[in-house]
Amino acid sequence: MALKLPLAMHLLHWRVDGVAFSNGGAPQPWRIRGILKNRNRIRYCFATAEMKEKIGCRLNQAIALWGKALGGGAGKETGHNLAFSEVKFAGIPQHCFKEFFPAYWNGKRNNLGSNDVLAVIWKDEASSGGVSSATVGYTPRERASPEELKGLRHRLYIAENTEAHTIAHEIGHVLGLGHEMSRPDRDDFVEFRCTKLKGLASAILSAQSKPKNSDLTVLEISNKLCTDRNFALENRFPAFNYLSSTDKRDKDKNFDIDSLMMYGSTAFASPDCRATSLELCPLVKIKRNNGVKVGVEEIKWAVRPSKEDIAFFRKYYP
Repeated sequence: MALKLPLAMHLLHWRVDGVAFSNGGAPQPWRIRGILKNRNRIRYCFATAEMKEKIGCRLNQAIALWGKALGGGAGKETGHNLAFSEVKFAGIPQHCFKEFFPAYWNGKRNNLGSNDVLAVIWKDEASSGGVSSATVGYTPRERASPEELKGLRHRLYIAENTEAHTIAHEIGHVLGLGHEMSRPDRDDFVEFRCTKLKGLASAILSAQSKPKNSDLTVLEISNKLCTDRNFALENRFPAFNYLSSTDKRDKDKNFDIDSLMMYGSTAFASPDCRATSLELCPLVKIKRNNGVKVGVEEIKWAVRPSKEDIAFFRKYYP
């Protein structure tokens, strides 16, 4: 379950559907590349040869998972224009960095690849905590930070032992999708129980250790961790995965409980979630009868893109 993020990366955005690629700071689609084929081409490189050896096959499996769901490669028949290609020079695959420094997860960039390629970086269990992450959508040069312009502004971190469908979830972020359960209308469809998330106690201690929070009570800190996504992110509390950063959305788009970008009930949950009681799960689906809530049920983890996920890509990568 590689979903938590140690860095303020893809959690700064979410799936806002109809305005996902607006100019208001939301993710943008990848640019069209290639003189002959004119594709929305995601060019990627592995940080090092060793990392390609470790995760190259699984990345290909994840890309193939999206390709299968889309009905095949780019073209009129499949209704999309997406393509992935590894960075090469004279037919030789190029790695992202001339030198890579694992302690900083950065290095001296290989200038044979442009600054906007996707850097694919493998992380072992000790450094990742089983956590994969990714930047969201395409960041134009004019919106990139000085730090991003020095290195590579699009990144996909793949944790050790991550399964292909979880990497596919992260690829969804790369292409512009955010988390379905952070939509502003999600409370009509799911029940989010913030205090059931693992890590609340340690996040409270983290917040208490900061002088700027000295006037806040434990209850106030707890409430803020569950309602302020930046505060949650600052204190490494996973609630920021569930909190919306915008109130914009496509009103023609229904909430998609089956989305690959939807967390299951067991995400960031204690072992007793589901095994003992759904009351201990942080996120559950609301069951309704004639519009009236009659109970809740478990949300299963998706292992492939949903119809709505595919519709999103056909809309924004036509």
